[in-house]
Amino acid sequence: MSNTTSSSRSTFVLLSVVAVIFAVLFITNYLSRNVSESDEKNRTATATSATAPSATAPSGDANSTATLPSSNGGVLDTQSLKGKAFLEQKNYEAAIGEFSRLASEQPQSAVMHYNLGVAYLQKGDTEKGIAAFEKALSIDPNFAESYFSLGVGYDQLKQTDKAIAAFLKHSQLAPRDRRTWLRLGTLYDTQKQYAESIAAYNKAVEIDPKYAVAWYNMGNAYLHQKQVDAAMTAYQKAIDADPTYPKPYVNLANCWQQKGDNAMAQKLLQKALSLDPSLQSKVSKKP
Repeated sequence: MSNTTSSSRSTFVLLSVVAVIFAVLFITNYLSRNVSESDEKNRTATATSATAPSATAPSGDANSTATLPSSNGGVLDTQSLKGKAFLEQKNYEAAIGEFSRLASEQPQSAVMHYNLGVAYLQKGDTEKGIAAFEKALSIDPNFAESYFSLGVGYDQLKQTDKAIAAFLKHSQLAPRDRRTWLRLGTLYDTQKQYAESIAAYNKAVEIDPKYAVAWYNMGNAYLHQKQVDAAMTAYQKAIDADPTYPKPYVNLANCWQQKGDNAMAQKLLQKALSLDPSLQSKVSKKP
């Protein structure tokens, strides 16, 4: 009887370990893509949304939405408030109409063309948005935020080389803007330039050591280079930066599973599931 019980327990433990391995590998494959600023907007609330730049160009502070670029003296842009309100209401046609009027009335105002580009980009008319950002830059070549938004537009069109060029220009004008380094990292990842992506993510976390998304993406880049220990360090940094962020737990669990520590893998996976119960459905759908 005792032998039967011992055998049953051994079988249960073995099946539990196998289940953990399948769960970790399946969810990790599901989470293997890198995340951008827009994917983690709730975790990066201090930064302007990457897919929807805010109306009115920031001047120095990447979080500002109320000042004009330096070429306009940093004066409060009260003229753009109506269009900005339309954008907040997702009334894109009205916003485009308002910013088009202002750009026509002030053809040499870089900020008005920039705001028009923002409206087009938020509407989903990316090519017109790019044209407006290019116009803004022809008026003010040092308009940093316009380069960032231009990069977003080119990224949406999958024109990676142009997107990288725009973000690099933005990084020269605004080197302390963490968003740009995250964007550059993800773009380099798509081209499998992992050394460059890791360097970009390092820039991002130098600016903000609590930038969990950048640490997470860095871990993924290290894994692509088969540098498991470096990846584990990056995932742990992501967890330390934001303990409520489930994705690093999953990928760190995968690393521990690769090292043969299934107990640690199970512990981390359970933590991830406690933070995001929706991951359970991914486990239940495993092949």
